[in-house]
Amino acid sequence: MFFVLSGFLIGRILLKQDKTNDRSFFLNTLTFYKRRWFRTLPNYLLFLVINLIMIKIGVYDGILNINSLAYFVFLQNFIKPLDLMFWESWSLAVEEWFYLLFPLLISIILIFSKPKSYKKSYLLICILFLTVPLGLRIIQFDSSFGANDVDLFIRKIVIYRLDTIAFGLLGAYIFTYFGNFFKKYSFIFFALGIVGIFFLKTYSFESNTLFRQTFYYSLQSLFILLWIPVIYRIEKTKSVINKPISFISIISYALYLIHMPVLYLITKYQISLGINTIDFIGYILISIILSYFIYRIWEKPMTDLRNREFKILNFRF
Repeated sequence: MFFVLSGFLIGRILLKQDKTNDRSFFLNTLTFYKRRWFRTLPNYLLFLVINLIMIKIGVYDGILNINSLAYFVFLQNFIKPLDLMFWESWSLAVEEWFYLLFPLLISIILIFSKPKSYKKSYLLICILFLTVPLGLRIIQFDSSFGANDVDLFIRKIVIYRLDTIAFGLLGAYIFTYFGNFFKKYSFIFFALGIVGIFFLKTYSFESNTLFRQTFYYSLQSLFILLWIPVIYRIEKTKSVINKPISFISIISYALYLIHMPVLYLITKYQISLGINTIDFIGYILISIILSYFIYRIWEKPMTDLRNREFKILNFRF
């Protein structure tokens, strides 16, 4: 769900940008990268260093060697898993590679195509990202894989999961150019999406089947995409639940990165009140409080830097 929603939001941003000429497209692409990286890299690098330190001092068991450097450039799970540490970072690597490659490939098409059409280029790259990862999963299919193998060697590998975000960008395309259709049947789409996800999650698909290793992920993303029209309508309505949802969305990135280090510390030092429910609530509250603290003193100040102008080769962006 995280991937599809992220793709939808980023896709809407990309489609709103004015790309009437080469210079404006170049500047907008640089601006996109700048805003993206000031949003994602500071927190990622901070928690990468935190994880390195925690392993070094023995808070949790991880492996530190020369291959650990791959984590600094999101190569820890590009083609195969290193499986050394910082395991939750796999999804961030998928996102960073997608958002690096998507605008870059559009740029290449626009450079060599005449007449230039950003709309067509966007759709073409969407189709490319929807089909190539699926094809690679089909090629990768291994009937000897168990559940853990599928999780490690397919579900968490960048080149096999790029299509998940592409579904979100396809949704943004449909929403932008066929918005009335999207909105008119939003509740029908939502119902179909719920039924589809329920089927995928309740029916027992064996890990060693072609469907489970390939089309399962495509259908899962498609069904989640069908939820978006209703989610978008709820987000636009004024409700008492909007404020807590907005708060969680603001700290969600820090929360995602901090929840495992907090758990490692609790486990290492056996911090417990002896009541599982209270321990769990305490764990959640500590994670949320620390996430907000990280957001205020680190993430937001770094994100605010993206509003500054930078000059490269006489271009301001």
